[in-house]
Amino acid sequence: MEGLDDSFDAVLAIGAHSMAGTPGAYLPHTLSPSILGIWLNGRLVGEIGLWAAIAGHYSVPLVFVSGDMAATREAKELLGNVEVVTVKEATSMFSVKCIHPSITHSMIRDGVRHALSDLSQFKPFELTSPIEIKVRYANPYIAKRIAARPGVRVVDALTVAYEGDNILEAMSIIL
Repeated sequence: MEGLDDSFDAVLAIGAHSMAGTPGAYLPHTLSPSILGIWLNGRLVGEIGLWAAIAGHYSVPLVFVSGDMAATREAKELLGNVEVVTVKEATSMFSVKCIHPSITHSMIRDGVRHALSDLSQFKPFELTSPIEIKVRYANPYIAKRIAARPGVRVVDALTVAYEGDNILEAMSIIL
């Protein structure tokens, strides 16, 4: 999300993956294999949710998501009204049935055009302040290292939390 600010009209997520631990998903993850889960104000989110929250910080809506079936389902469940294009379906965590690129290119192009044709239908994903971010790491040594930062509290051996004024502050402390 480098460079995003309130001068943008919308955010598009092309090639998204679902969050860590999602059953029936292709390459589910949240930022890195060392992260098992991230919660924003108590709600479990993946990268789609983090992108939407960062964009929402600037009052910019996430309007389009393409990816596998699990990722587009995750986007719909989180955002409600978001344009999605499903281009593949997982057959395992490491394999998928894909629609041929000659078809998906036009599906994505048409989906993006449709989303951008009426931006008034989309609302930014804006969190209420203060923002609590909770991260569950796969390794207790990572959690312990993060817990040493000012303001971070230990939830359990793998999980730490931080409360900040906004998503950018909260993420910069704990991730």
